[in-house]
Amino acid sequence: MGAGTTLLTAITGYLSTDIDDSSDDGERAAADERADPDPIIVDRIAPDPSLVWVDDEPADGQHEFSAEIYNAGTPGTVGMTLLWLDDPETASNGEPARRRERFFEANEREELSVTALIPEEYGAYDLQLWVAEFGVEIENDGAGGRIAVTLVEEERTVDETELTIDAGETVSLSFDGEYTDVDPAALDLEARPVS
Repeated sequence: MGAGTTLLTAITGYLSTDIDDSSDDGERAAADERADPDPIIVDRIAPDPSLVWVDDEPADGQHEFSAEIYNAGTPGTVGMTLLWLDDPETASNGEPARRRERFFEANEREELSVTALIPEEYGAYDLQLWVAEFGVEIENDGAGGRIAVTLVEEERTVDETELTIDAGETVSLSFDGEYTDVDPAALDLEARPVS
């Protein structure tokens, strides 16, 4: 009787261990199915222009507005827009007048200029810089799935796209457009899984 009890206990222990193992495997499989992508931005690829100096010279009844621009970022197209202002304090509400753009190499310093007549109704001007492309490299440390990548200025969404990314994959993505109403230095990127 004692031997039979010992044998039953041993078999019960063996069977219960198998059941526990299969339960753990099932939980792991379910967790894997529920796992989301974990996108991490590893690199930004964009020009980073800044004004070195600005000048305004009369030229044949018009004015030539010039600026030396330095690109501290990657190669790309940089633009400059002349804005007419009612008041120097309201640069964000300026009226676009003329613009120029050119391709800048990394660490290149170059002058851009525009010529225009100054309308009587405006008392000031501004030269606003912009970029035409903004790239990003994203690495996925999670499971495969859909992610959203957003180009933002402070808390305002400038552009957004969605894509599918595999587990462990690194992808490059480019936002192409004339981002003329944003400060290139203030642009940032966010990546998140899409439910």
